[in-house]
Amino acid sequence: MLAKPGTQSGGRKPKGQGLDRRREILEAAREIYLSDGYELTTIRRVGQKVGVSSTALYVYFKDKDDLIRAVCDEILGPLYTATMQLGALSETLNTAASVEAILRQFSENYIRFGLSHPMVYFRIFMDPKQLTWNHHTGTHEGGVVDPKRFNPYAFAEGMVRRGQELGLVKAGDPTLLTEVAWAALHGAVAIRVTDPKAPYAPVDDHIREIIDMIVRGLKP
Repeated sequence: MLAKPGTQSGGRKPKGQGLDRRREILEAAREIYLSDGYELTTIRRVGQKVGVSSTALYVYFKDKDDLIRAVCDEILGPLYTATMQLGALSETLNTAASVEAILRQFSENYIRFGLSHPMVYFRIFMDPKQLTWNHHTGTHEGGVVDPKRFNPYAFAEGMVRRGQELGLVKAGDPTLLTEVAWAALHGAVAIRVTDPKAPYAPVDDHIREIIDMIVRGLKP
């Protein structure tokens, strides 16, 4: 998690304190966005919190949506990094057992990230008053799809395809299989995010069972 902004809202920044202005803007926008949501995260509010004019923010971000996309990219950074590390490991995979291990670890990483950051998860993936998130491309509506960016969904589909080649995953449309498995992962997080006080089973048991169900469902 990023540290909270160290500056007080209101007032202009004195000269000499704006060298890391973009970082201050992102931190202020993140705090407002997670607390109040998409609609109430405005350029004006962010500018007031940082202590600069709205015009100054447009030097760094072309509009509100551009700013929020940047905030979300940073929030999802730990998940991207963990998936990238699995991606590097997966390049050497040549057995069904190793692919299954990667799929299990990826699934656990995804669920635990969501459960560890419930408001983050809600704002990005579940808030109806939000930019539309495209899981397939790994970006928000209107965002630029960077081919160098590591997309967790694309990684998952790649593992499903590799599993099919090695006989771990049943025949069929790999995109469909990935979508169904992804829906199960999303549901495992969403059910606890939307009703955290419900008498669920212990979280570790929940995670183990949902991953077992996904893997069994993918097998021939």
